[in-house]
Amino acid sequence: MTLKDELDARRAQFLQTAPKEKIDGYQRGVDELAASGVAARAVQDGEQAPDFALPNAKGAVVKLSALLARG
Repeated sequence: MTLKDELDARRAQFLQTAPKEKIDGYQRGVDELAASGVAARAVQDGEQAPDFALPNAKGAVVKLSALLARG
C-alpha cells in the first residue's frame, strides 16, 4: 500500500466517523491551503530539493547535503 493509499483510507475513515463540525473544519483548512497557492511553490516531482538542516532525534543538526554526500 502506498502512502497515498494510506492517507486516502484515513481520510475516508475520518469522513465516515467524524462529527460534522470536525469535517467542516477539516474542509475549511483544505480549502485555505489550496487557495494559498502553497502547492504551486512546493518542490515538484523531479526538481532538486533545497539544502536544509533539521535536528535529529538526539538533537544533532543534520543537513540534507551531508546526508546526500554520504549516499
